[in-house]
Amino acid sequence: VGLAASFANGLVGGKPAGGVHGKEDAAAADFHSGLAAECASRQVCVHVVATDAGCYGATDGSSGASRRGGFGGWVDVATLGVVPRATGGALHYLDSVCGGGDGVGRLTAGARLWVAGQVAKVLAAARANETVLKVRCSQGLRCVAYFGPGVQTTPEEMEMAGCDAHTSCFCTLKHDGGAVLRTNDRIYLQVALLHSTPQGRRMIRVHNLCLLAAAELPDVFRVADLDAILAAGLQAPGTGRGHVPELMSGAVDLPALRLGLVEECASGLASYRRSCAKQSPAGQLILPEALKLLPLYTLGLLKSVALRPGAPGGKAGGAGGADPRCDERAFSLHFLSHAPPLGVHRLLHPRLFDVVRLAALQPEREGGSSEGSKATVPGELYTGSTRAALPHPVACSAAALTSTGVFLLDAGTLLLLWVGREAPAQLLNELLGASSLEAAGPSPQLTGGESSVAARRLGRLIAELRHDMPFFAPLQVVVAQSGSEAEERFHSLLIEDKTKHEASYVDFLCAVHRKIQTKLN
Repeated sequence: VGLAASFANGLVGGKPAGGVHGKEDAAAADFHSGLAAECASRQVCVHVVATDAGCYGATDGSSGASRRGGFGGWVDVATLGVVPRATGGALHYLDSVCGGGDGVGRLTAGARLWVAGQVAKVLAAARANETVLKVRCSQGLRCVAYFGPGVQTTPEEMEMAGCDAHTSCFCTLKHDGGAVLRTNDRIYLQVALLHSTPQGRRMIRVHNLCLLAAAELPDVFRVADLDAILAAGLQAPGTGRGHVPELMSGAVDLPALRLGLVEECASGLASYRRSCAKQSPAGQLILPEALKLLPLYTLGLLKSVALRPGAPGGKAGGAGGADPRCDERAFSLHFLSHAPPLGVHRLLHPRLFDVVRLAALQPEREGGSSEGSKATVPGELYTGSTRAALPHPVACSAAALTSTGVFLLDAGTLLLLWVGREAPAQLLNELLGASSLEAAGPSPQLTGGESSVAARRLGRLIAELRHDMPFFAPLQVVVAQSGSEAEERFHSLLIEDKTKHEASYVDFLCAVHRKIQTKLN
């Protein structure tokens, strides 16, 4: 596990200052590429935990002038990510806007908790070491390409120094013409993973899969897996216009990729309309059941830090600098390109939970019963388990917020607790340990513990959201109408609303519908 701090000198506005840094950047890239190759060849799996908070208020190396702009230094996440990607590890990054620094170059208590949580996740995960992955197919098909972490020393195999339950790899299958495939013919796939246990034993884990060949598009749309489709678009190169790897490799620029994503969304839905819903009224938007959330997730991707347009001088990603900053975008791209299918939807569509309603729920109203039976109240543990029931989220929109409310936003890699200006004093005291927002100070912190129903249920909800994920999501308290960078970030994550980067979900859905009608005509 590597712990990376930010570069303290020679930086202006979050990027290298002066032409001399061009050579230093090239040397750093060569060093990390060589380190990645060396670690991969020696079967060393590297995880990097990085933060820019240590460079808060750093000085310009040329003039010595203070750069206290409300954001940390430049970590060069894009270069750091080369090593964990080649070895099967992970990159974790916390910027100063998420509460990493205290304003004078030290980590906050929340940031120290985040670092400890990330390291604990890495050490506690059940991992396979020295792995070799190979996919075999039945007659008529063959695997022609692999995508994902690790390196390829031979075209038929993918090698990773380490992998765990959250590691995902994609392969491209091609019909080689050796056998004719007919409808309902059985196709067999075998995924074999040769690995070493922590005790040094060499073992093979095998997954066998049987699929049926289909010749009609309705059959394909009926069994489509939206999470797998999204993850494949984020990790595996495709047509060159709508896949994230093309952006990372420089094969396509950001505007073209954004247009390509919308075009692919509309093209897929138009194919469904043309092949499966010909008899429906022309002006009606018809979506396949398995892909009905495709427009919503596409909008979430367009509004993400990874793909939203840059805004010089913006504040949402870090005050005083570009929005988003280069490290923010690089980390978001890196994380999306490694996200397992099971967690993609949490990264593209944040969930908003009403904490006040959560604290007020009663067992009788939820169909629960007495102490000792299986809990059905959200925020309470199931009997004999450490898992807790999740409440139903509210709309991910500012319309759901109230001045007297407290809401928890789950953005996948980040948790934000939004506190209204007129939140009840008793609830503030139970959650923040203060009877008012003024008494809580400029950077309020969640007290934790289970001294009250609200604190207990919120704590268990946070623990449940962090459970079974490959990262430790930091928690930050956001005060309404504070004008802080954290509040700007919170509102930018309400993807169903109109933002400076993109239209609202309703407007975007109408735009996609118009594109579908144009293609059909």
